Parts: sequence; structure tokens; C-alpha cells
Amino acid sequence: SSIPAPPQEPRRQQLVKTMIGSSKVSSDRDSMFVGNHIVTDHFLSLYGKIAEDASASKQIREVAALFCDAEVQLEDGNLDEAMRAAEECVAIFKAEADAAGVRNSLRLLVHVMRAQADEARNRGDRKEARELLEQAESMADEEFVTFRDADDAPGQACMLLSIAEVAGAYRGSSKRDEALGCAEEALGIFQECEEDKYAGLAKLIMSEIYVRKRNLHAARRHAAEAVEFFAKIGDKLCQAMALHMAALTEARMGALEMASRAGKRALKLLQDVGSPKQQLFSMISLGNVYLQREDAHLCAALGEAAMALLPQINDATNWEGATVGFMVEAYIHNKQAEKAVDFCRNMLQQMKSSGGRKKEVVHIMQKLVDALTSNNDFEEATAVAEEALSMAEELGCKRLKAQLYEELSHSHFAAGNSQEALEAAELSAKTLREMGADHDEVLTRLQVVMKVLIVLEKFQEARQQIELAKDIAERIEEKPLQTFCLQLESRVLSIMGDSQQAAKAAELAVDLLREEGDKRGECQIWESISEIHLSAGDYASSLRAAKRAEQLGHDVGDLRLLANMKAALCQVHMSASEHEEALDSIMEAVKLARADDDARSTAQYIFTAMGIWIAALQSMDVESDNKATVRLYRQGCEKALRLAHEAVRCAVRVEDKSAESMGHYWVGSTELMMGRAEKATEAAELVLSMAQSREDKHAEFFARSLSAQISLAKNDNAGAKTHLQELQDLAKEIKEPQAKEMADDLKKQILDKGGKSGDVPVAAPTTVAADAPVAAAAAAPAAGQVEFVAPDHDSMKSYIIQMVKGMTGGGDE
Repeated sequence: SSIPAPPQEPRRQQLVKTMIGSSKVSSDRDSMFVGNHIVTDHFLSLYGKIAEDASASKQIREVAALFCDAEVQLEDGNLDEAMRAAEECVAIFKAEADAAGVRNSLRLLVHVMRAQADEARNRGDRKEARELLEQAESMADEEFVTFRDADDAPGQACMLLSIAEVAGAYRGSSKRDEALGCAEEALGIFQECEEDKYAGLAKLIMSEIYVRKRNLHAARRHAAEAVEFFAKIGDKLCQAMALHMAALTEARMGALEMASRAGKRALKLLQDVGSPKQQLFSMISLGNVYLQREDAHLCAALGEAAMALLPQINDATNWEGATVGFMVEAYIHNKQAEKAVDFCRNMLQQMKSSGGRKKEVVHIMQKLVDALTSNNDFEEATAVAEEALSMAEELGCKRLKAQLYEELSHSHFAAGNSQEALEAAELSAKTLREMGADHDEVLTRLQVVMKVLIVLEKFQEARQQIELAKDIAERIEEKPLQTFCLQLESRVLSIMGDSQQAAKAAELAVDLLREEGDKRGECQIWESISEIHLSAGDYASSLRAAKRAEQLGHDVGDLRLLANMKAALCQVHMSASEHEEALDSIMEAVKLARADDDARSTAQYIFTAMGIWIAALQSMDVESDNKATVRLYRQGCEKALRLAHEAVRCAVRVEDKSAESMGHYWVGSTELMMGRAEKATEAAELVLSMAQSREDKHAEFFARSLSAQISLAKNDNAGAKTHLQELQDLAKEIKEPQAKEMADDLKKQILDKGGKSGDVPVAAPTTVAADAPVAAAAAAPAAGQVEFVAPDHDSMKSYIIQMVKGMTGGGDE
């Protein structure tokens, strides 16, 4: 009997799911650059030695000690004290005619002013933030003239570098281009003067600017060169800083193994020469790479090491929130939401009993909301969020309020309360607008507000949000945000059925990305264009776009991205019933995911391959006397079984119970095809047990479907009818057309007494979200949309033997 593969969702439903993403609100904030840019130039070691040098004058020793104090105060966030010390250093060094001291202290003064601007921006005082940056730039301009008049080339370069640092700080694409020019000019002077440390700092700032421009290849190159400069002079602190930038760039490019290597090198250097605070920052940065790799156990280990460092920090208040936040993320990724809740509660109690600062208490309460939501404690999450909002109001911290409203929106969304989620999301966007946080307002409107509107099917309102975001992005001259707006606009238009306008919006996004040299972004847009054409039934255009995305994926060199493009190409081939090409594409995706050690994606790609593979095997005439055909069928089944077991191992590794259930389903299906009904029964019972323990109706549906097939194979029609009744009841409960179709197909087989009266539709396995609010709306595909048609027995007969030979030939799986 035919083994039913999990059905493919209608194209419109797939587009909606792509729009809303995961259940967790995605906030693509540049956290690396929110107060974590180049904080100091790390001259503490140099001036510490000068302060203890008996041969130096008393005045120089005192100012050196003052310089050290200014750097420490800046790193601790005591900006008023840092400003006073830095200004005094500038005055004393000028009085002593110490040119190197003057330029170093002026650089330090700019760092302080940049940090003050960050603080004002977070506080919601946009005007003050802008004034501080303009003041810093003006001061650097004036000092540049002074150094030029004194024919001090290193001093001129230092001021150019300071201008670059200030101009590159969230001030738009045109200012970033200006910043890049200043940094390049400074680099040239430093190299002529053989100022290797400052040359490394210039490279580091250029890397940061390129990351903001989304030109990751250039960012990677400059970060690597910065590492070499600092290694050459033996400056381990700056080398660690450059390695962190390298790790960030590699992570953005999807090269997570390279990112983790750079992060580990940075941590090792800081364990030798860094302070506990620097080591703590390094651990959290490395931990975030492990979070992206979904290596939850290593995340937990790093989090515990970070917590152990906190007692070694004199004033740990500023670091507790960041450390607790990372620990919560690690527990949640490790499927330990209850432990995350307990951890947050304990930390809150400790902070309150020790008289911790209210702001840090609110930060931890925000993480508690996240943990409670992950643990499905929605009522308590709402109560904690409201209490935290009240405290944030008392503090007058608008950014905290915006973050809490966003977290509350996520909690409501996860609970299925879409209207409440929309209200909280709009309050978050409104708060950000009041504080003038344009960049974050755009992202909140596009990623938080729009997500709920899409689920509520308020597509016109979603377009209004995009238009509003586009206006802001154009006003602040942020090309990456303009591109993001166009990308989302194309998807919304596609969902609404206007494929022509959707394609135009996506092509405009491509033009902007080419201007910025962002090949990764261009690759992702071409994938979107492929989906748009596919939804309109234009297979040829869809295939061309998918192949363009695939080529760009090769150019970028990100295995994870390339695997995703191969999977997208597979879907296009399947839509045109090109099953052999589809299988080739998805198996390439499997190999790429394996090479990248991406267990979750490996399992998902295997499930897609299994749907095509099983259909191919079922189309073979194994009842004939052709021994070669029977041998090929058996080899194909054995290889399919190995793949199914691999998918189970991958799912266990990332602790994904849903994927594990699906893996066992495919194991049982393949065992049944090989005539091993008892082993198939064991797999079906295991899937059923897992499904019932998690109340996963979809997994239970597939388990009972497999059990019915096993009963048919045993000629147990009574048992099959019992399973059919359970299957039909589940289909009514799930309320999805694909489930009903599978139940109807099984009913037909049972009525035919287990004969092959009709092929069961086979498609790429997709796990349909059980409680997705869009399911009902997406039940019927819009006119002109392409649905995947199952491979018909006669059309596959001509090439099926060659196809299975390709599957079983050679040892490369």
C-alpha cells in the first residue's frame, strides 16, 4: 500500500508563514553596535607603565594615571567622570607639549562623547544625541586643522579616524560613505608613519562601517587585517577586539564554525591579559555564536562560566542584566524553559534583596517575561510585563518601555491573542517614535507590528506600515532599511495576488543591494522573486530567479545560505513535476547542511527528499520478475532507511521533538515498504507515544495514518477501519484541508480492500503549525497559484529505473 507523505501546504500559506517567521518576535537589532562599538583604544597598559616610571616627571606620571582612570571609567559606564578626566588629560598634555598624549587623549574624549550620545539615544533624547555627535565631529575638525598647521601627520590621522567613528554612528548611508573615506585616508597616513596600532584601529573601524553597509566580504577582510596589525605589535587586547569583529562578521556571513574559532581565540587572549569584565563580554559574544549554531549545551556551559565571573567584578550591576539575558536564551534554546523561569526569579530576588538598581531589575523582569512565554505561562508573563512597564515609566526610560511592549506583544502572539499583540506592538512603535529612534522604529513596524497584521489578514494595513517605514528609512538615508521595506512589500503584494507589482518591488530592492555590494541580501531577494513568480504560475521565471539565487549563494560562500537556495530550487522543480531535478537539488542541500554541521536543517531537507524518494520507489514495478528492478528497489529502500535514521539522530541532537517524531514516521514508512511490518509498528507506536505526551495532533495524525497502512499490509481491514475513524476525527480537529485529503485517500484504499486504486499525494514534508491562525484562510489557494501535483505512475515509469540507479549508485549519500 502507498505510504502517505506529509502534504505540501498551498503556496499562499507558505508565503504567509515566510512573512511571520517563527513564533518568537525577530528583532534584527545591531546589538553589536548598541554601546558595543570601539569603546577605547586600550592605552591602559602603556599609560599604566608611564605612571609607574620614576624617570618621568611628576606631571607626566599624574596625567598618565589620570588617563588610565578615564579609560576605566569609560569602560564602566561612568561617563561624567570619564569626561572630566579626559578633558583634564587633553589640557595637561597640551601644556606639556606631549603630541602623542594630546592625540591619544583627544581620541579618548571622542570615545566618551560617542558613548554619551549612545546613552542619550537610549534615553530617548534624540536631539541631545545628535548634538553630542555633531559636537564631537566639530571638535575633531578643529583639532585636525591644529595638527595640520603643526605638520603633525599622526595627529591629523587620529582626528580623521575620530571623524570616521562619529560619522559612522547611525547617521545614514551618506555619512557612512563619508566615514569610510576618512578612515581610508587615516589608514594611509598611519601606514606611512608606521603607526601599526592606529593602522589596526583604522582597519577595525572600516570593518565596522562595512558591516553597517552589509558589505560583509569587505568587513571580513578588514577585520582579518586588523588582527594581523595588532598581532604584529603584540597588543593582545586590541587583537581580541579585532577577533570579536571578525567573529561577528563570520557569523553574519553564516560561517559559524569560523566565527566560533575567532571567538575562542579572543576569549583565550582576554583570559591572559583582560579584565573579568572583558572576559565576561567575550564569553557572552562567543555564546551568541553558539546560540546561532544551536549548540545549547555549550551555551549553557559558557553562561555558567559567565555567572561565575560576576563576583569578581567590583560593580557587576551593569553586567548582570546582559549575563542573565544570555543565560535565559541558553536555557530556552536548550528546551529548559522552566529552568529559565526559576533562574530569573532567583536573580530577581537576589537583586531586590541587595538593593540592586531599578533599571537592571526591569531588564531581568523583561527576560522573565520571555522565559514565562516560552514556558506557556502567558497570564503570569502579562502580569510581570505590566509591572515592569510601570517601573520603566517611573525610571523615565522610553527604550525599556519599547522593549517591554515588544516582549508583551510576543507573549500575546504566542498565546493566540492577536488583537492584544497588535496593540502592544503599536505601543512599542509609538514609544520609539516619541524618542526619535528611527532605525528601531522601522524594524519594529516591519518585524513586530506587521507580523501580527499578516496573521490577522489585514494586508492593506500591513502595506501602510511598510509605507510609513519606507518614509522614515528614506529620510534617515538608510539604504539597508529601504531594501528591507521593499523586500517585505513584495511579499505582501504577492500574498495579495499582485505578482507583477511584487516582482517590481523586489527588483528595486536588488538594485539597492547591488549599489551597496550586498550579495547575501541580493541572493535572498532573488529567492523571494522566485517564490513570487511561482505563486503566479510562471514556472520559467521562477526557475531563472531560483538559479540566480543559487549562483549568488555559491559566490557568497555561506554553506547554510547555499543549502537554503538548493531547497528553494527543489520546490520550483517539484511545482513543475521535475522530480529527478528536485531530488538532485534537495540531496545537494542535505550534503551542504551536513558539511556545515547544521543538524536541524539536515533533518528538514532529508524529510523533503524522503517525500520524493518514496514516491519514486512506489512507482517501481517490484512485483515483476525483473530481478534488477527488485534489487534496485531494495537498495533504494535501504538507503532511504539510513537517511530516515540520520534525520532522527539530527533531531535528537537539537532536541526537536517534532522533527524526531517525523523522522520515526519515515523510518516506519520505509520499514513497511521493505515488508517489515513489525518494525514499522514499533516506529508508529513510538511516534504516537511522543505525540500524545506533547499533545501534538499533527504527529498523532501521521502515526495513526502509518498504523492504518500497516493494518492494510497485514490484510487487517477491521484494524485499518478503526485507525481510519481515529484519523478522520483528528482531521476534523486539525481543520486543515491537507489532513482531510489524506484521510479520504486512506478511506478509498480501505474500501478497495487495500488495493492500489489511487496514489496518495506525495510532496515535500512540511510541518504545518497546529495553531497557525492563517491555516483556515490559506485553505483555498488563490486563482493562478501553483500547487504541487503528485508524480503520476505512467509519467515516471520511463525514467524511474535510471533515477533509482542514481540514488543507489556509489557510496556518497
